[in-house]
Amino acid sequence: MFSSKGRRSSYWEFSGYVNVCAVACLLLLVGSWSPGSSAAPYKSRNMERQKRASEEENPLWGNPCVYGSTISKTEYEPKFAENLARHAKYVFEETLKYKDEFVKLYSYDTFDSFYNQMNNKNDDWLRNFPWHLDDIMPKNKVLYKSLDEADLDELMKHIDDVLPYMYKSLKMVVAGFHMIAENLINDNIAADANLAKNIKDTVLKLSKVLCLFFDMITSRDLKVLPLLNNEIPVINDSNILKNAFPIYRDTLNYLEYLSQVFQTMSKTDLTQSA
Repeated sequence: MFSSKGRRSSYWEFSGYVNVCAVACLLLLVGSWSPGSSAAPYKSRNMERQKRASEEENPLWGNPCVYGSTISKTEYEPKFAENLARHAKYVFEETLKYKDEFVKLYSYDTFDSFYNQMNNKNDDWLRNFPWHLDDIMPKNKVLYKSLDEADLDELMKHIDDVLPYMYKSLKMVVAGFHMIAENLINDNIAADANLAKNIKDTVLKLSKVLCLFFDMITSRDLKVLPLLNNEIPVINDSNILKNAFPIYRDTLNYLEYLSQVFQTMSKTDLTQSA
């Protein structure tokens, strides 16, 4: 026997089938439609929409400042970099607060124990994208450790060549956290609900850093590189555990690195880009 829910489902499926058949037969009788005449155009339009969507950019990271079509440019000042350094450090510290909760996804009690176990594995995430340059996040930059001042001073000599790619990588960080949060929300596991909330809060904080970064990029007349939807790896139930920790770890490391870079920028006399 069917449950009441099953009966309702069967009823709507059957009645829907009858209604569709009735309409289809009527259209055939009056000669205004033939089988297959509109299927191909519909499929073509659907494929075209999917193609356009893959070549678009999510406004969450494509327009983090929620600007309109007209953007007023402000001339670069060292305080821009100082403000960015402060915000990047703040988001780093806030994101670090739930590190032990994060690794409970992997049945570990502490982040540091899991981090030490995974540290020697070749599972780079942020460094694996095709636009990555070593200066975006050098290989010798590891979590909890600062780069040498000499390395940062050397970076300042060509910082404008690197900033657009750093900005795009921060977009990917926002996208990565957004996808993790969406998956945790959709898995309907009560234990993941608070973690998903923390991650969504981090996405909002990251968007603020991204907005400040955007203003600095435009103030120095640098190109704003898009992050198209088709450049973002898919994260779903089948691979979230494989990807979640590398994304979280690399995000912490990147925010720590950015705070160092921007702090050095704020103290460096940089010639305005042409």
